[in-house]
Amino acid sequence: MAWEKRRSRRYYYHKRREGDRVTSVYLGRGDLAHFYAQAAQRDQRRRAQTRRHAREVCAAVDQLDQTLDALQTITATLVQATMIAEGFHLHHGQWRKNKRGRPHG
Repeated sequence: MAWEKRRSRRYYYHKRREGDRVTSVYLGRGDLAHFYAQAAQRDQRRRAQTRRHAREVCAAVDQLDQTLDALQTITATLVQATMIAEGFHLHHGQWRKNKRGRPHG
């Protein structure tokens, strides 16, 4: 949306993209144009605030995802250490008790 000055008068236009072309739609001048301009500014601020909020949510989700990845790694390591200490070994993805009850090689 933009104000354009033509022959010392200001007119308010809405720019619209249609494929590769940009067309101008006349919205008015004077009080009506000011009303449109204020509404467009409110919409623009609202969209910017929504984008900011979405970025903040994505950053929080990314942080949570990293924390959960670290927790999963720690948990898997603790389970593996406990199983080995209790005399188990991993055989083709399954925990099995060592036949002699001692840690495997």
